[in-house]
Amino acid sequence: MACVKEVVPDSRTLSIAGWVASIITIACALVLSLDGNPPMRWMFVAWTISNVLWVWYGAGIKSGQVLASQAVFVLIDVIGLVHYWLY
Repeated sequence: MACVKEVVPDSRTLSIAGWVASIITIACALVLSLDGNPPMRWMFVAWTISNVLWVWYGAGIKSGQVLASQAVFVLIDVIGLVHYWLY
């Protein structure tokens, strides 16, 4: 029977990966919020609800990456909502 050694990244590597993933996702969401596709307006309503729930979850588990990225997403959602619903 072959023995497979499990490779688990250290917490610093995971933390860096989490922040990089958050930055990439935030950048993509910001571009999406400024795109001019009218059907996206309802996506921002649903996405705002989802991100508020993620903020609540991130605060509950005391995860800086989750809390910070989702808080920024809520701000981006506001940009998207204003862009699609008011302009």
